[in-house]
Order: sequence, then structure tokens, then C-alpha cells
Amino acid sequence: MPNQASPEIAAPSPHNWRTTDEDEINRHRARARTEEFRISNTDARHPIFSNFRVRSGSGLTYSGEVRDVRQRQFACDCVDFRINGLGTCKQVEAVLLQLQVRLDFLNPSLLGSLFRFNREYYDLDDRGRPAGYRNLDKLHERIKPHMLRRRKADVETELPERSDRNFFVPLSAEQQGEYEAHEHVVAQLATLAKRHPLTQHIPDKGAQMVRYYGWYSNKMRGVRQRWLPPELVVRRPGLSPPPPLKLPSKGWRDLILRVWHVDPLRCPVCQGPMRVIAVIDDPRAVEKILRHLGAWHDPPAELSPPGDGGAYTYEPCDDADHTPDYENVLTD
Repeated sequence: MPNQASPEIAAPSPHNWRTTDEDEINRHRARARTEEFRISNTDARHPIFSNFRVRSGSGLTYSGEVRDVRQRQFACDCVDFRINGLGTCKQVEAVLLQLQVRLDFLNPSLLGSLFRFNREYYDLDDRGRPAGYRNLDKLHERIKPHMLRRRKADVETELPERSDRNFFVPLSAEQQGEYEAHEHVVAQLATLAKRHPLTQHIPDKGAQMVRYYGWYSNKMRGVRQRWLPPELVVRRPGLSPPPPLKLPSKGWRDLILRVWHVDPLRCPVCQGPMRVIAVIDDPRAVEKILRHLGAWHDPPAELSPPGDGGAYTYEPCDDADHTPDYENVLTD
């Protein structure tokens, strides 16, 4: 229940966002005094420094802990406590308010009257409202005989060593099916990661890597240059031209000999062996060599289309076999 006898708290306006940490703490204190809470101690052996379960008016339940009042060391699992950075929330302030009322009820002479308590342990502003704390050392010494729980710093050296126990429980049929399904997926990912590790995409120390996508990617540049004439293809300086798409077979001599019964590396005049010195595929160089040897024949003039009755007559010839009989040749 809200404490009606508590002094008024100088809480800022809800619409005022230019506040200090003390203003925000006072805002939480004011909410703890005006809202309803149900507070229960989860460990009755420690009535003050203990863990508390706080149920707010909205029906939500939170767990809080009071560790040290002097240094204001508290804990709560609510979202407000985790993100506000103040070390307190309305649940913690409600627990502190209940502890203060409880001490005053059990021993009224311990803390004195409310007027005396406010004047001795609060810093009051010009209007007489609490603006901060003071004389906390004196308050700590006064309530020290009533503390039933020591701080963690005092007992952490007396705690037993940590012990871990592992219990292996067999999986049920449903759990085993889920495990095998995930195991199959993980095995595929592990195999893929082993083939193509992500570390190969990490550049060396000091190296700079530039990646191009879309129109500027290496793939698109290759596609564009594939349809260009050779003289327009942009090549890097100092690089040799690419090899031919298909290298000739090393058994070309044997193939010609088996098909046409002619040895291409035997001189037709003296029947002596010959060897390949170079392969010339430039039409201009071939024409120059053949003209020098007197074996060049100029191509005929442009032929007339069929049916014009020019110097040449086109007649169909169906009895001639333009392709050799490979089966008979190979079996001869």
C-alpha cells in the first residue's frame, strides 16, 4: 500500500525531459510511494539484505535484491532497471520504503520521528523537499546491529569451491528425431565451410581488396570483350595473348595416314622425312610465301548466281559421294 505519511518528493514533471539522475531517482521514489505493491521476502532468514518478490499494480511480478543500502547496491530483473543506468527502479524503492517502515514499526526509537529522520538524513531544498542523502555513515552505524546478513565481500573467501555435475539423460523418440534433423543440417554446413572457408575472403594484413559488382564485375567485362574483335580487346601490358581455344591433337599425322593413306610428313618428291618448323595462319604471310614459290593462284572472279547462264553452269550431281567411306578405309 502507498505510504501516506511519507514526505513529499520533488519529482520532475512527466513532460520535462531535461532532468538529472537525481530527478529521475526522485521520480521512481514518488511512484513507489503512490502506487500499490505486494512485497514478499523469499528468504525469511535475512529480513533486510535479502531477495524480494514484488508484484506491481499491473499484475506483473519482479525479483529484486537489496545488497547494500550505504553504497546503494540493488538489483532487479525489470527492464527499467537494466536500461536506466540509475541503479534503482520503482520496485527497489518500494522495497526500501517497506524496510524503512518496518524498522520504524519494530523499534520506533531506532530512527526517531519522521521529522527528525528527514532533517538528519535528507538534504532538503528551499521548500523543505528531499533533494538527496547525507550522513549515511551515521545511519549505517545505527542500523548495523540489526543487520542479519553480511555482504558478499565479507564472505566470498569463506565460500566453498565451485562444483559442477553433469547428468546424461537419454533422449526421447521425438527429441532424437529433432536432433537428427539438426545434425544433418549442421553436417552439410560443416562440409560447405570446409570446402569454401570464409577465411579465404579475408585479405592479408596490409592488403587492400576492391570488389566490383554488376556492370563493373570481372564476369561482365569478360562477357563484353567476348563479342569484340581481337584488335579492340583491352589487354594488360606485358601479358601474352591467350592460348587457342582448342589445341591440335598430337596424333594428327596418324589420323591423316589412316584416313587418306597419305603421310603428311613425307616429301612427295624425294620421299624423305619432313618436320614441322612453324604453323602460319596469317593469310597475308601465306600468300607472300606461295607467290615466292610460284604456287599461288589468284581466286576466280565472283561467280554468277545459279540460273544466270554465265560462264559457269551449275548441275546437280547425286551420284558422287563427297564423304569418304571411313569404315572401308579403316578395314582395308
